Parts: sequence; structure tokens; C-alpha cells
Amino acid sequence: MRGKVVDSNSQIIAVLRHYPSDCAPGAWTKAASGFSGAEVYRLETPRGPLALRRWPAEHPSPERLTWIHSVLTHAVANGFDRLPLPIRAVDGVSFVSSGGRLWELAPWLPGEAGFRARSSPAKLTAAMQTLAELHRVMASFQPNPRPVGTSPGLASRLEQLRGLLAGGATAIGMYSAAHLTSPKRSEGVPASPRDDRASRVATNDPEHQAPRTLAALWASVTPPDELVGEGAGLSSNALHDAANEILSHFARRAPELERRLTAAAKIRVPLQPALRDIHGEHVLFVGDQVTGIIDYGAMRFETVAGDIARLLGSLAPNDQSSWQAGFAAYETVRPLSTTERELVGVFDSSGVLLGAMNWLNWLFVEQRKFANLARVQMRITELLTRLRASA
Repeated sequence: MRGKVVDSNSQIIAVLRHYPSDCAPGAWTKAASGFSGAEVYRLETPRGPLALRRWPAEHPSPERLTWIHSVLTHAVANGFDRLPLPIRAVDGVSFVSSGGRLWELAPWLPGEAGFRARSSPAKLTAAMQTLAELHRVMASFQPNPRPVGTSPGLASRLEQLRGLLAGGATAIGMYSAAHLTSPKRSEGVPASPRDDRASRVATNDPEHQAPRTLAALWASVTPPDELVGEGAGLSSNALHDAANEILSHFARRAPELERRLTAAAKIRVPLQPALRDIHGEHVLFVGDQVTGIIDYGAMRFETVAGDIARLLGSLAPNDQSSWQAGFAAYETVRPLSTTERELVGVFDSSGVLLGAMNWLNWLFVEQRKFANLARVQMRITELLTRLRASA
């Protein structure tokens, strides 16, 4: 992925001093920024192209990153080489702490994450088989505190859903209605005068006056020149309708989803290291062959069903025949139990609905800042498309 040229930065230079001399770059470019605040730089070095990752300030902890790198090392030692195994610094540690951030250096893997632009059945098969191969080698990682147990991810989603049903969804609807002035309101999401902040947002208090359009909201979160970009999926008049539609889907679907999550969260399944954030942008291809899987920051012990749901939901969001082909490809490497297959569906449906609610919470309640609003718009549009397709 190509990016803009980054000026020499003393912090990056300081980090690279911890590595062998053949890792010193002649030049570097900023290649990517994630929603979480992570940044990736491409370095041109005597060793070849390298990837320098600056992790977000919030996560992972040094202990967590050490564990993640141990899992990657285990995978490589067991024959899976399509991952960016971190290069060890001169002190033997697999990352560097500098400027309040953790940094890691790894080989720059060949290939492009272009499945959506150039999809094919062969690429879908390769992606799912590669995921299964990685799952298979990670399964033997030790120690595993709970080889069999209930899914931590489904338990967390059930807790999140219950929080929304207990009032969180009302707060999201209240803030979104306050931020976007319109005669429309979300059904079943009335504003509450008991919430002082929301009440002030909805008034003419200059300090808390809300933006009136999507463009104004985006401008309050990020510079206006970020509003125009390839892939922008929402017009300046569409966010109010999107928020209302998401809240409407939530009102209709949440009770049934709570029932499904309550049952699924009690099921015991094999647990192992799993990626927990695997999607199309993290799978690299050269032709129809997978050359790498990148970004392991969300890795935890979990059922493989979560990874399968995330990847198929990204590669073939509304195509049931492709989902079945993806299952078949995965099972040529690692068979799935009936229970694991069932949990894939629960992970997918809960991920779409709660993911859409997360975006409303981040934008309106927490008012987070995002560097690339075109990607935010595109993600909201993708979630809405999936909600509509499954209605």
C-alpha cells in the first residue's frame, strides 16, 4: 500500500537505532493508518523492504505484545511462513518502547490486499484455506489455559447488547438526534431530559451546539479536506437517515439476538489463539495466491468461529453461495464441528448489528476523531448494506 512521504522524524530514528545496522533505512513512507491509531511505515533498507508499526497508545501492553509475538514465532516454527515475524532488536526483544508507544519491525510482505477489487472463487478458496492452515498451527501453542471453554467474545457481545438494551441504545439515539437537526426521530428512542449533557447538546448552548449536516459533523471530527475521498459512501444529507435506520434495525433485532447470544455464550468449544480482526484488508495476494496475513493486535484465545465469520463477512458479505464455498475451502484443511458452524452465524449477525451501533456510539456519544472519514463512511455503508440484506 502506497502512502505519502513522511518527513524524517526523530522518534522513528531513535527506534531504529535499537535494530541491526542493515535495518537502517535510506527512506521511509507512511503506508497506513488504522481506526485504532496504529501507523505503519515502509522502510527501504539493505535487508530489503521492512514494515515499522507504531502501536496505539492504549494497546497492546508489553506483556500482551510479547505473547502475540510468541504465537507468531510458534506458527513460523511449525511451517506457516506467510506472516510478518518481528525482527528482534539488538537486545533480543521483539519490540521497542519509545515515546510512550510500542514499535515493532518486520519484513514487508509481498502482495496487495485487493480482494474486493479483483475477487475470484480461487482467491476466496485460497484465503479460507490459509486461515485454516494458520488456525491449525496455532492450535498447538502452549500454554493454553482453557483448551475447551465458552467463547469470551460471545460473552462480551452479550454484555454489550444487554447494556444497549438497558439504556445505551437510548443514549445513542438521543445524541445522534441532537447532533443532526431534523424533524425525524428514531422510533422508541426519545430524548431524556435527565441527561444533562444531551439536553445541552440539543439546545443553542454555543459550547455544545451540534453540527446540522454530515459534512459539518465530519468537519468537527477531522479536517474538511478529509471529507473527499475515494470510497466515500454517505452523502452530506445521509447520516441522519443512516443513524435512524441502524437504530430501527436494533429495535427490531435486539431481542432475538439476545436470545441467540445467551444460548451461544453457554456452549463449550475448543479455544486457541485466534486473530479476532481478520478481514479483506489483512489478506495479501499475488495473483490468486495468499502471500501474507497481517495485523495481529487483537489476538486472544477464542473459538475459530469468530475468525471465520469476520473473514467471510468481509470477503463475501451478502453472497450465501460464496459463504458455503468458503466453509468448504476451510474444511479441506481443518474440519469444523456442527457447533463451530453454528457459532459462525452468531458471530456474524451479532458483529454486524453491534458493529453498526458501535459506530453511532463512537461518532455521536464519544465523538472520537478519525483520520480517514472516507473509510468511516464506507464502513457505515457496508454495515447498512448487510443489515438490509438480512432483514
